[in-house]
Amino acid sequence: KSGPLAKGQEKVSTITVSPDGRKVFAQTPAGAVAIDIANPSVQSTLALANDKDKPFEYYHVPVAAPASDLMVFADFTSKANQGHLWGYTSNQQIWSASGTLLPQPVLGANGRVYYIQDGSLQARKYDQLGAGEVIASDANLNATSNLVMDGADNIYFWNNGYLHGYAADGNPLFARIPLTSEVQERKSQTVEGPEQFLRLMMGPDGTLWANNRNGDSLFAFKPAYAPADLTLQPKDIKSRTAYRTEGKLTVGGVSIEANKQALFQAQNGIGFASGFKVEKGASLMARTGF
Repeated sequence: KSGPLAKGQEKVSTITVSPDGRKVFAQTPAGAVAIDIANPSVQSTLALANDKDKPFEYYHVPVAAPASDLMVFADFTSKANQGHLWGYTSNQQIWSASGTLLPQPVLGANGRVYYIQDGSLQARKYDQLGAGEVIASDANLNATSNLVMDGADNIYFWNNGYLHGYAADGNPLFARIPLTSEVQERKSQTVEGPEQFLRLMMGPDGTLWANNRNGDSLFAFKPAYAPADLTLQPKDIKSRTAYRTEGKLTVGGVSIEANKQALFQAQNGIGFASGFKVEKGASLMARTGF
């Protein structure tokens, strides 16, 4: 198949592999396509449709959900400022949402899909019926980039020269940060910020990467962590959470319980107090330096 901007029936989205590694999914003009990797002849195509809603001509990368081989498909049109979101398994539709043009959605570790539609940040369970929940709406919220997410289910996106960040519950992480493309003079050097339309990527250390539309510049926004030194107590430990500091990280008599996952990262070292333990079935990664 040819690329995502190809014509007619040969148009196909970027493919996504299911979490169990057994199937690949893609969106085509015919609908959602699921192909068995071990036996490619076992292929199913489901028409993406809901009443009068039909797929549009541009496709985002499908998002893989953690169970039931469910995929989240998203498509949009630039002509009418409209977009769709679809939740499908390889044999049935679970839910759909339609509204204004939407950026590529993200899926959190909490099982919720996050997306911007109709001027608001919305969330919904990836495998359940029902409407999405509006968790943030700020002066007709919009995005001119894809959405990205860190390990704590925080959502970041770019909109017309501003960087936005929201927690999983919809509370803003910071006041929107202006990072415009205006040319500034710094020590006789010309510095130009990122453009309006960006492709974002979240690095494993929390750094946010952005490329310019014309492809001649790459930007990296490195997070700052406060305070410089951090001490963790048992009450501070939550599952699927990264604890980072630019100084030294001191871990008290903490127990990482079974089925919990944590990341400890510090620029200047990590110290573990007496009583620290990792129980069977837990996962811990400790890393020094950035």
